Amino acid sequence: ASPVRTIFIHWLNQTYNASMNYANRNASNPVSNQLLAEAYCGAVGTSVSIALGATFILKRLPSTGVLPLVVRTVLPWFAVAGA
Repeated sequence: ASPVRTIFIHWLNQTYNASMNYANRNASNPVSNQLLAEAYCGAVGTSVSIALGATFILKRLPSTGVLPLVVRTVLPWFAVAGA
């Protein structure tokens, strides 16, 4: 996948997650817009950084064997969970 595609997919996913979290928030406990923006930017930045870094590392691994298969299988989870 291209870096632009990776960035777009992770941005879209984190935007969806943030909108679901916002819609399901406890409205009786207000949170400032600044804190929401910081959390959103942090989540997007972390997710994109992990995805791009892992993609870079994966390109350096051999294409056969168990290790690349395991890394490719769990990589998306780590990128989202890290965010």
